[in-house]
Amino acid sequence: MRSITNQLRYGLVSLTVFSVLLVGGALTYLSWQQQAEQTKLLQQTSVEKAAGEIRAYLDRLQRQLNYLSELNGLAEFDEDTQRRILEGLVNSNSAYEMAGILNEKNQIIEAMSPYEPLSLASPEITKILSDSKLFNLTFTKGQNYISPVEFDPKTNLTTVTLAVPIRNRNSQIAGVLFGKINLNFLDHILSRTLVGKTGYTYILDNRAVLIAKKDTNLNNFKTQTLKDQPFVKTLFQTAVSATNQPPIIYQGLNGKQVLGSATLVRRMQWLVVVELPTKEAYEPVIRMILVMVSATGFSTLLAVFVSLAFAKSIIIPLQFLTKAASQMSSGQLNTRVQIRKKNELGTLGDSFNEMAKRLQESFNELQQSEQKIRQFLEALPIGIFIIDKHGNPYYANSRSTELLGRGITKDENYDHLREIYQAYHIETGEIYPQENDPLFCALKGQCTRIEDMEIRQKNQSIPLEVWATPICDEQGEVLYAIAAFTDITLRKKAEKLLAEYNRILEQQVAERTQELSQALENLQTTQQELIQSEKMAALGQVVAGVAHEVNTPLGAIRSSAQNIDDFFQKNSLKLPEFFQEITSENLYYFSAILEQSRQISPPLSTKEKRQLRKALISRLEDHSIPNSDIVADTLVDLNCYDKLDSFLPFLQQPESPEILQKIYEISTLQKSTDTILLATDKAAKIVFALKTYSRSSSSEEKTLIPVSEGIETVLTLYSNYLKKGVELIRNYEPNLPPILCYPDELNQVWTNLIHNAIQAMDYKGVLEIAIQKQAQNIAISFTDNGPGIPPEIMPKIFQPFFTTKPAGEGTGLGLDIVSKIIEKHSGKITVESQPGQTTFTIWLPI
Repeated sequence: MRSITNQLRYGLVSLTVFSVLLVGGALTYLSWQQQAEQTKLLQQTSVEKAAGEIRAYLDRLQRQLNYLSELNGLAEFDEDTQRRILEGLVNSNSAYEMAGILNEKNQIIEAMSPYEPLSLASPEITKILSDSKLFNLTFTKGQNYISPVEFDPKTNLTTVTLAVPIRNRNSQIAGVLFGKINLNFLDHILSRTLVGKTGYTYILDNRAVLIAKKDTNLNNFKTQTLKDQPFVKTLFQTAVSATNQPPIIYQGLNGKQVLGSATLVRRMQWLVVVELPTKEAYEPVIRMILVMVSATGFSTLLAVFVSLAFAKSIIIPLQFLTKAASQMSSGQLNTRVQIRKKNELGTLGDSFNEMAKRLQESFNELQQSEQKIRQFLEALPIGIFIIDKHGNPYYANSRSTELLGRGITKDENYDHLREIYQAYHIETGEIYPQENDPLFCALKGQCTRIEDMEIRQKNQSIPLEVWATPICDEQGEVLYAIAAFTDITLRKKAEKLLAEYNRILEQQVAERTQELSQALENLQTTQQELIQSEKMAALGQVVAGVAHEVNTPLGAIRSSAQNIDDFFQKNSLKLPEFFQEITSENLYYFSAILEQSRQISPPLSTKEKRQLRKALISRLEDHSIPNSDIVADTLVDLNCYDKLDSFLPFLQQPESPEILQKIYEISTLQKSTDTILLATDKAAKIVFALKTYSRSSSSEEKTLIPVSEGIETVLTLYSNYLKKGVELIRNYEPNLPPILCYPDELNQVWTNLIHNAIQAMDYKGVLEIAIQKQAQNIAISFTDNGPGIPPEIMPKIFQPFFTTKPAGEGTGLGLDIVSKIIEKHSGKITVESQPGQTTFTIWLPI
């Protein structure tokens, strides 16, 4: 089975059989689908046609009644007129069994039958009057009425009653016009509905009562209910569905398995059903399937025979080609094949013979080319040495034999080549290591170049420069390793002489470098002194402001401490007595008012305090509380102005003024304590900022810190200058990453830029500091609304010792130092200036 001949023979047969069976099966399936769809369409068309005819017939009868009901005053006509109208109605169509008019009291005014005169006491009239829905729906609600289907034993026909409202000349409902009709027309409609040879049609009303059936003797027909039949519910659901449903299979009305379809006469809610026995429905399909299966089987046998014959015409030439190819692979290049066919196989045989001919010629040319390549390799001035993939020597040219001291023999093996040819490592004097051998590396697929190998002969040692590379087949597998090498004795001597020259030159360079290093060290010392001088100058500028900033919280602490001392000197002996005399109820109010006074609320202006005080005095006077003005002042100071109602019982007591005064004194004591804490924090912050700014770190290592930290330190030191007339705007982007920097040096940058901005604005204006991330940098900008930098001096502002300040007020090193510090951090600084807006922007890498 694995030979190509068997694969072709059985594969072609299998493919042909599969194709025929696939096509035959597909055609059979599609034909069956088409036949089933046609059967469905015929049934659906029949049932829709029958339902349409029933609907049209009933609509015609309904229109007759509606036409007569539109005669204004029909109920008020005289009896002869009414009788003539009813007589014309019942004679107009054989379906009418009776017609009549009811007045507004549900009484018969006039009734007419085409068969015999009717009395008002006849059973037919009595039955009409007993149908309460007929009068209620038609007269009371003004709706058209259709009664359920009933069986009339007198005529042996199924009947239904139609009723419409009658209006008087004022368009008001004045009575009811009704008509009792037989359903004899249903039999005529069903008899015209064709459903195969053995199919039949029937109609169910909304109660699932059989009211008509095709080919049924009307005289013997009896209505019967089918609501217990399992297929009735399914038929109703299928007919009600908005989409077209396929026919269903079930045990039909006659007890046989049928293919059924149904539709609904929606006005009457009657179900028209068409049933076709499945035996008749699927008989054409089964007959068609048998024909298709027979045709498919015959086609399959014919296809197998043709496929075998065709495969034989291909397999025999392939066997000839296979035998010839085997002979050629064994070296018989003069092999030829004889295939006498005028098709692709014949062309393939001719091509094979031509290929064999050219292959024989190419082999002869290859032998000649190999001889020429050997001549070329022998003529090269460098040594060539080749080994195969197993490490066995394959070829060495004459120059290689000259440099190595010997050629190759068949007994040599790669593991001993270095010992055989005396290949040593120049530096160690030992046999050259295998792992560094260029040929060994080439066998692993690596291209290598070395110049630390030497060949030792009897009277000399020859240093070599060796190049080695792998030789691979089309799949990338290494077949050979080739090494090219040359004598580098002269180069080694030149390198030795050059090394001596370099040693002397390096000695001279070292002496000169030492002198330059000393000069650079002196220059760096001078630079550090200038930078420190500039930093101390900037520090001196903020010391006076810092001293003022520290004195302010110290004054607040001193004042608050004095208040606390006065309170305890005045009350230290009275407090125990006060708390012993106070009642439990007043102690509750004491605690509540004191707690309220500690609640944080927005500060009030003087105007707001006056308004609150005036309103409190008025309310206190309304409750007859003495000294209402003093009590109102105290309540406003205690932050108790909005909860007066809860404290009124306490304020109305005679001892309340003394307790309220004691609460005010204790609240003042608490406020003094808060003032001391706030002033202490402020002083500590200023001292910490000054300490942070003035520290001198001996470490030259960078630190990872947020940029805003150093800027906020400098702003704290300059707060005395800022609060006098400078509006500070901070635009800091949230969640900025820290940067790796020298914090002390960056603090000096922020100090110079902030101080220059304040001075440029003459200590009055707007200073905006913005920090944001831009790509892989943090951008920091300082913008002031000062007069700006004149264009003629803009190129000079970063030059050392350039200043626009009067003599003695500046060294001119501030911006030069800023520029060098930014450069040290691998950043950059730019300046843009115009009157009213100057911006220094710094970019520092994240």
